[in-house]
Amino acid sequence: MVWELQIRKTRSSNAETEGYKGSIVFAFEKAMNNDLDLKTAFNGLYETLRGLHMMRDSLTAKDIKNINDDLHRVDSVLQFIF
Repeated sequence: MVWELQIRKTRSSNAETEGYKGSIVFAFEKAMNNDLDLKTAFNGLYETLRGLHMMRDSLTAKDIKNINDDLHRVDSVLQFIF
């Protein structure tokens, strides 16, 4: 699947969020470049946000800013998040 992320199971914020750095945008762009595969793009966003929600207590302010920036970049395409 396009959106499979390599996330370590440790409680360290840096280790957990390392898999998300840039991958939100990369996976979205890959799905969109695959003949505008919106289903894969939306499914991937859902899975990513679900994973981030589960580890929300361990996210640092920097992690949240980076994730928010990535989500804004993705949203600039279809404008459905913000």
